[in-house]
Amino acid sequence: MRIRRTTCVLALLFPLLGFPIPGIRAQTTDEPLAAARRVLRDGDFVAARRLLEPLAAAGLAAASTELGLLYYFGRGVRIDEVRAHLLFNDAARRDDAAAMFWLGRMALLGDGPEGQDPEANRTAARWFFESARRGHADAQYHLGLLLLAGTGVYADRDEAMTWIGRAAASGHPAAQQ
Repeated sequence: MRIRRTTCVLALLFPLLGFPIPGIRAQTTDEPLAAARRVLRDGDFVAARRLLEPLAAAGLAAASTELGLLYYFGRGVRIDEVRAHLLFNDAARRDDAAAMFWLGRMALLGDGPEGQDPEANRTAARWFFESARRGHADAQYHLGLLLLAGTGVYADRDEAMTWIGRAAASGHPAAQQ
């Protein structure tokens, strides 16, 4: 009995101390996320949701963003902009540039819990800027468009062309045109 209890205690402590347990391969969060993305590419959105939910609950920002997109577009779930917004916010707090882009897009379109916010254009510009400076090409392009139009920010053609140029250099098709 004493050996069995010691074995159980060691099995619980070894991973906490950073020691591998013989015969058990460590699994990173990248592997389940990659599996969820494969399922997404295959179009099985219900299965993808089942794979993404525990990863998002565990704090994986990219999983929160992917799950937010399922709710935003109603893929495998009922459209729920409020839930999508919460998931994007969670991922953005964890520095996920894609989530920041989607928060900007939602603000610009008046989607999410706030609906038509009078400061929506400024909010969108702030989220696009945060995402753009992290290298997100879509956000760079959209920020450039806002700067060209003076929407939510002061119009600045030179700054707009800088951001659109960065998006083009990243391969963004519309920016390249």
